Amino acid sequence: MIFISRNLLIQKLGPLYIDIFVDHYFSREIFAAYKKIFLALDETSSLLNQYHLNKSKCLREDVVVVTSGNKFRMTLGLPVGAVMNCADNSGAKNLYVISVKGIHGRLNRLPAAGVGDMVMATVKKGKPDLRKKVMPAVVIRQRKPWRRKDGVFLYFEDNAGVIVNPKGEMKGSAITGPVGKECADLWPRIASSSGTVV
Repeated sequence: MIFISRNLLIQKLGPLYIDIFVDHYFSREIFAAYKKIFLALDETSSLLNQYHLNKSKCLREDVVVVTSGNKFRMTLGLPVGAVMNCADNSGAKNLYVISVKGIHGRLNRLPAAGVGDMVMATVKKGKPDLRKKVMPAVVIRQRKPWRRKDGVFLYFEDNAGVIVNPKGEMKGSAITGPVGKECADLWPRIASSSGTVV
């Protein structure tokens, strides 16, 4: 998430562009289309240090919120309790979903994950040193069909994920099978280790 001062945007882009950016979230493709915004990015890090902004402190009239890695809403196919294959070479065979990161919840609704979501999981089958531990994992494939913005419906042959650390770096070094584009866009370390992105 990138927070950019409204005054800085007025200096760089002119006042006519400001209303475009206020309270909007952009995908990586749309973000790249606005080339002028990159003029302000060099000063963004210093602004973050000065203001220590977070989402709760951002006022609509003061701050513009821009993001370069959003994930669109999709059908979620892996609720808590699901078991998915482990598609990396870390030594785990499968992963049991315990919880889903970023889910705030609603009464009686099971949290569920889709392609690209980070979950907390345990290893049910695999090396003894990996079992009986809670670790983060990222979903790379799901069997439940979902619709992309271009109208295509997509699903995979199996449910699969890879073990990562909290920063998103993989525990293994290789991935078997394809990786969903939604996951590859959000997790660059996973994308670099994948053979095929679908």
